[in-house]
Amino acid sequence: MAIASVNSTFQPAWQQLQLRQAQQGVDQAEQRARNLQAQASSAQLAADRAQAEAKTLSSQASQALSAAAQAQLQLQTVNSLNQLGSQINNTLGQVLPKPPVSTLAPAATPAPVVAVTNTQGQTVGSVVNTTA
Repeated sequence: MAIASVNSTFQPAWQQLQLRQAQQGVDQAEQRARNLQAQASSAQLAADRAQAEAKTLSSQASQALSAAAQAQLQLQTVNSLNQLGSQINNTLGQVLPKPPVSTLAPAATPAPVVAVTNTQGQTVGSVVNTTA
């Protein structure tokens, strides 16, 4: 009987220790779950931001591709117009008569104006500065 009484005396302390350890395990598990939930929320926010950024970049890429296609079309148009201009010049050069080579002598330079003094002693035929 002495063994049974000793056993019953230690049983409540043993149960309290087990209960305390179990409660600590629950508390630790709950804390870990809260930490993981916070990490998951943070990761979800980062993923949402990354997805929004990806959509923005995709839209910008589409706009850039559209602008590049427009520029390519303009370049092709300019090249076509240049080729057409060359073809027109070649055709006109073959169809239109060539202008005759001039056989005229180049125009002579005019003789310098010489000032002349009239009978009253005045110089005529020269420019006089009157702004002074």
